[in-house]
Amino acid sequence: TVYSFDLVAANERVTVSDISNVPLAKGKIDIVVFCLSLMGTNCVEFVAEANRILRIGGIMKVAEVRSRIKRVDLFVKGVERLGFKLRE
Repeated sequence: TVYSFDLVAANERVTVSDISNVPLAKGKIDIVVFCLSLMGTNCVEFVAEANRILRIGGIMKVAEVRSRIKRVDLFVKGVERLGFKLRE
C-alpha cells in the first residue's frame, strides 16, 4: 500500500494532512520518502513522525533541492539525532 500526504490534495490519492502528524499507526511503514517536503519550519517534527511510523529497519529517503539545505553535514547529524543512520 502506498500512502501520500500533503497539506493540499492534488488528487484523490493524496490525503490532506500535516506530515508532522499523519494518521498511521506506529511501526506500520517500510519506507518513507520526503520529496521537496522538508522546507517547513517544523521539519524536525516531520522527520520525528517518519521515525514513529517506520517499522524497525525501515528506510527514509530524502529528495530535496540541495540549495535548501545550507549545511548537509548538520542536516545529517540532526536526522541521526532523531534515530536514523546514514547509508550511502
